[in-house]
Amino acid sequence: MLIANGHPDDLIERIYDNVKYREPLLLFRNSGNGLQNVSSQSGPVFAQPMSPRGLALGDFNNDSAVDVLISNNNEPPVLLRNDAGKANHWFG
Repeated sequence: MLIANGHPDDLIERIYDNVKYREPLLLFRNSGNGLQNVSSQSGPVFAQPMSPRGLALGDFNNDSAVDVLISNNNEPPVLLRNDAGKANHWFG
């Protein structure tokens, strides 16, 4: 499960010290006994605070692996290319 979230109010940090406008992406893996947060093991993009407003899944480079496009508020979009799925068989 991938969570891309940021607070909608860009001035929230002036009101609350413990709430951030930009938040890092969160990635969870099903371990069979629940969800395990694997964000810190999944690359440097998961340590960068962002202001995501939307997330789309698709096969950007037509290699049969699901890629992720994240739209950010007042920032460029982020494309997460999935290179792990290239060993799978597929047809198109």
